[in-house]
Amino acid sequence: MVGIFAMVGCVYKAPLAKKQKIKIDNAVVGLWQTADKAAEAAGAAGRLLVLEYTDSEYLVCYQDAKGSMYFRGYPIKVEGISCVQLQLVGNADGSVKAEDRKYQVVTYTLAADSLDVRILNGDVVSADLGTTEELKDAFTKNKDNEKLFSNPVKFVKVQAAK
Repeated sequence: MVGIFAMVGCVYKAPLAKKQKIKIDNAVVGLWQTADKAAEAAGAAGRLLVLEYTDSEYLVCYQDAKGSMYFRGYPIKVEGISCVQLQLVGNADGSVKAEDRKYQVVTYTLAADSLDVRILNGDVVSADLGTTEELKDAFTKNKDNEKLFSNPVKFVKVQAAK
């Protein structure tokens, strides 16, 4: 199972931060399509469905030609940087085992009907770090590093049929 998050993101054993009860951004709720024409031509285009699960949690589904991945997501703020913590909960085959519920961290910018997602860079904050404290320390040391988040993926909002 490979999607943009698994392909280009670093997978962590522990969360960067515990859930902080920050309200979700309703502007990102909806269906999004990758905007990369080269990926589309290669059959690697994907769709991102972001749903409100609670007022402080998202349910996120990423689907591409290889399958689907489902995540629990929640906004976090670490060292003044707003992020979304994602935890894998399942794929097209069903729920994943508790020990396989790994984490990823993304940040995004939203402009009109465009969503740019960047993933925490494993070359800057290593996946070998096993605890929340170790991750937070590495994140804090690199908070001003312009490469802290990398591999931008652009999505455009899919308009509902009228």
